[in-house]
Amino acid sequence: MQYWPMFLRETGEFAGCAGLRPWSMDSKTIEVGVHLIRSAWGLRLGEEALRAVLTHGFDALSLPVIVAGHGIAHDNSRRLLQRVGFKYTHNILWGPKEIEVCMWAITAETWNVTGKHPTRAFSL
Repeated sequence: MQYWPMFLRETGEFAGCAGLRPWSMDSKTIEVGVHLIRSAWGLRLGEEALRAVLTHGFDALSLPVIVAGHGIAHDNSRRLLQRVGFKYTHNILWGPKEIEVCMWAITAETWNVTGKHPTRAFSL
């Protein structure tokens, strides 16, 4: 498990990173993350990256469930997770500053029903 850098296929420009890691609050739970640089916002690369990483997690690694979190005010992150098939589970206070984070989860079963293989505009 790791985070992979993403580059725009057309230009080779760095766009961000995405991947899987053990969740900081429970190392037996696997968390997905997608982080884009500001110039890559609005290109739907986050959704493509998220779908690619979920495909790897569920198909190649046979994970039963993957979680994700976002700051409570991050509406774009919430909409992205909902589009891909995540279900809201609960809020937590995270980190030394106790930031309120909305937690979401998606199961392999849900992914197999709702998941779509990505059309990539970037390369991992």
